[in-house]
Amino acid sequence: EDGQTLVLLKNYEGTQQIEVTVQQGTIDLNGYSITNTDSGENGLSLRSNTSSSGDVSIVVKNTGSAVSTISAGVPVYAKSGNSLNPLCVSIEDNIELNPTNAGDSSVVLDNAAYMEYNDSVAGYITTGGFLSNNANGKQYVYGTFAKAAENDVNNTAVLLNDYNGTIAVNNDAEYILDLDGHTVRTEGDTAIQANCDDVSLTIKNGTVISADGT
Repeated sequence: EDGQTLVLLKNYEGTQQIEVTVQQGTIDLNGYSITNTDSGENGLSLRSNTSSSGDVSIVVKNTGSAVSTISAGVPVYAKSGNSLNPLCVSIEDNIELNPTNAGDSSVVLDNAAYMEYNDSVAGYITTGGFLSNNANGKQYVYGTFAKAAENDVNNTAVLLNDYNGTIAVNNDAEYILDLDGHTVRTEGDTAIQANCDDVSLTIKNGTVISADGT
């Protein structure tokens, strides 16, 4: 429940993800590990309620003496149930994330989910990831360009890795997408999609490629 701590009491191994849906909560791995043997699925799925408001956050920590591991296709998946209230996810020390395929992202940040940026978080995300400089002086990584840019002091988001898919812009505003030397590639016809009438988008420092190679 909201505001409480879920404590893992033994190792889990199976073909189902462990899903936690709260507005605020803590997951204590307690020195134990999570293994989803279905290689295409998540290990730990973190979501906030669709009716969430105010501070929305989930912390994953380990108070046990042994290192805890989460092994799955995607070890940690996070998604806000309400795009107007982003979900902040924290993963503390003494936790190892092991994706099934080496080199894949250990953390996937879906709709309006984000993490405070540090070296560990940078290592968790190997595809996409958009860096935002917040007014509070901290840097955050979002899974989508739109949320990163909306929450940046200069309406700018910096791409951290090559990105596969379509980048959508949903608000009328002036935004900057800094590809920082990376490539946006889509299998469809549209790599950048504006879903509003009065938006200004500047794209710089990288390459955008659609299905036909343009």
